[in-house]
Amino acid sequence: MLLTIVFGRAVQFFVALLTIRVSTSILPPGEMGRNSLIMAMIAVFLMVFISPVGNLINRKLHGWVKSGEVGRYMAYFFIYVCIVSVLSSWLSYFLLYTSISGVTLLTGMVIVGYMLCNTIFQTYIPSLNLMGDYKRFVIYTAIASIVGLVFSSLAVLFISRTAEYWLMGLLGGYLLVGVFGARVFHRQYSVTVSLFRSESLSFRPFIGFCLPLSAVSGCYWLQAQGYRFIAEEFAGLEALGFFVIGYGISAGLFAAYESVVVTYLQPKFYREVSEGDENGSSSKQAWLDYAFIMAPLSICVFALIVTSSGQLVDVLVADSYLDCKQFVIWGALAELLRILTGMTSLYTHARMDTKKLIKPAAYSGLLAIMLSILLVPELGLHGAGLAVSLAGMFGFILVQRHYLSEFFEVVKKMFRRDFVFSLMFITLSSLIINEFSVLIPSIIALLAKASVFCLCVWLFFVKKIKVVG
Repeated sequence: MLLTIVFGRAVQFFVALLTIRVSTSILPPGEMGRNSLIMAMIAVFLMVFISPVGNLINRKLHGWVKSGEVGRYMAYFFIYVCIVSVLSSWLSYFLLYTSISGVTLLTGMVIVGYMLCNTIFQTYIPSLNLMGDYKRFVIYTAIASIVGLVFSSLAVLFISRTAEYWLMGLLGGYLLVGVFGARVFHRQYSVTVSLFRSESLSFRPFIGFCLPLSAVSGCYWLQAQGYRFIAEEFAGLEALGFFVIGYGISAGLFAAYESVVVTYLQPKFYREVSEGDENGSSSKQAWLDYAFIMAPLSICVFALIVTSSGQLVDVLVADSYLDCKQFVIWGALAELLRILTGMTSLYTHARMDTKKLIKPAAYSGLLAIMLSILLVPELGLHGAGLAVSLAGMFGFILVQRHYLSEFFEVVKKMFRRDFVFSLMFITLSSLIINEFSVLIPSIIALLAKASVFCLCVWLFFVKKIKVVG
């Protein structure tokens, strides 16, 4: 099972890297900057209005499938998504029209289409995984990334080299695979859609769980993406495009790694939490099993990316984007803090206590904006990277204070011989390979480093993953 997941994710990982190469080859830096602003605007509405409800679906999915209620809840969810998408697209169009040039009605249509198609895909395909259908989840996700890349490349090459047509291709991949996955899910779990039934529909879990999470997500958006509008104001779209690509290399690599581990661990985590709801047991051990693997592996990935930034840029981006090398480390640091903070946030999801995330998210989000305003005019885009990283570190510390005993349990168990040896071996071997970078091509250096990383994961982590999963 684990090999199937790794192979499928390896395909998706390769496509993600190819996407960076293709996008930097056919889109100019200015359009990459526009693309980042459009995606930031889409992200704020997805994170604030859609994602919190999606998290509740993940939390309750097993129970709803057992009770036969999943079809009704899904139907109400997508009615809600349609309303939010239309309203958000018009508001986004107005905000973007006043801030960047080249915004047209097509931009608004792309925003509403992307929100709808992405939500269909991100709801049904992960639901298959949470119900234990790992194989379909991995295959469908890989197919969506391939189809999206093909559609985006064709649209940009043959219609217009703009951010809107690149995003239209991506949403096409989400739509095709998402609709197919929805049919499979409905058929496999005998889902029937009935909006009007005699039993009353309880919205209390939605309010108690989702409203705090919406506030948290909005603040996290300020921290992770709010800087883009400040950077565009002070540095321009082209400079923002370079920063987003450098930052995005790290984000893409972390996302690929995270998808492999999460695919295997989260279904068990949510299943145990759901069973705990029924028998009254604690969700603490389920979370500790998850954190014992997620935290040390994330730190190892961070070390690998930081020591390989030069080779990554040489291989993954076109020659016109080589200046983005200086921003890779900021993306790696911000993504590490995001994953570690999200790891702890998952515990609040299990305990249905998401309100504890509001203050840390609010403080870190506001800090990121204030630091960006202060640092970007003085340090350029490095100021944006520093602002996001410092705010992420501050938010991480604030989240941990609610669960100090659990946090110290993770730290105590994590810093044992196998993790320390893995981290040292990965870092030192990568630095040694760097010393011979003049003699060997960058792609060979990356393959050598990846081999060392995979060897350490296989020797010290795979057995633990199998036991937990």
